[in-house]
Amino acid sequence: MKTYNLAFKYRVYPNEVQANIINATFGCTRLVYNRFLAQRKELYETEKKSVTYNTQAKELPLLKLELPFLKEVDSIALQQALKNLETAYKNFFQNRTAFPKFKSKKSTRKSYNTVSTSNNIRKDIKEVPSDNNIVGLDFSMSELFVSSENQRADYPRFFRKLETKLAKAQRELSRKVKFSSNWNKTKLKVAKIHQTIKNSRKDFLHKLSNELVTKYNAIILEDLNMKGMSGALNFGKSVADNGWRMFTTMLQYKSIFLGKQVIKIDKWFPSSKTCSFCGTIKAELALYSRVYKCDEYNSEIDKDLNASINIREVGRELLAY
Repeated sequence: MKTYNLAFKYRVYPNEVQANIINATFGCTRLVYNRFLAQRKELYETEKKSVTYNTQAKELPLLKLELPFLKEVDSIALQQALKNLETAYKNFFQNRTAFPKFKSKKSTRKSYNTVSTSNNIRKDIKEVPSDNNIVGLDFSMSELFVSSENQRADYPRFFRKLETKLAKAQRELSRKVKFSSNWNKTKLKVAKIHQTIKNSRKDFLHKLSNELVTKYNAIILEDLNMKGMSGALNFGKSVADNGWRMFTTMLQYKSIFLGKQVIKIDKWFPSSKTCSFCGTIKAELALYSRVYKCDEYNSEIDKDLNASINIREVGRELLAY
């Protein structure tokens, strides 16, 4: 079955404030590009040395200290300007294009690149969206998520349900003579089990994501490194089974279609260790503990529910910013 990527092109009509911010970003990205291009040229001409993107990216914060107005525009757009310079150099050395040129303020074509993350695009154009009807979702290995409304996804764990059947079919396949008629039949049997798992998971996540983006104006998540979690905590199969990454991707593109928002907060925010009643942060919290007990507030609450409420409130602050 084919998969397709969708792209949309929009003509925008910014108001005066938005136009000023966009024009400022044009100027700042041009400045960053030219400044670091000049640095590369001078270093090569005087010392015959080259400099990498990573090295220059580390110098970008120092340039912001030197030129504070750079802090007023989208920081990711500035980083993208450096990446564009790196691409221009690679294309030159691979004989694809001429040597990179300085960008001119008089050029009729002005553009910059950015990546939508943490509400940066909406924030930069100075919208103050509504902080009503928002929900926080705390990732749960067994249930997929627990929401700040105490909704639990109750993920069916499709892989786990068919794991024994799949293992049996794979053992059968290993005993067959490769490329024989029986081998091909058994291989198809294994593929069908994998396809059933995949389709069941995708169907469940589509329905659940539709429900959430229809119901809420904003959905707040933690920006989790699932690959890192699966390796560090030995949760490989469980992480692959619940499809959290696929689920968050669905939430993001569906929210765009409906004019809603999905915001990812810092993964290092101590959502599980913070009391949602009084804000006290515990120094330690057992990984498998199911209840959050606050001695300061003298309260008890489900640990995942507590975390999802904290996630929602951080998102509420970002929306109000």
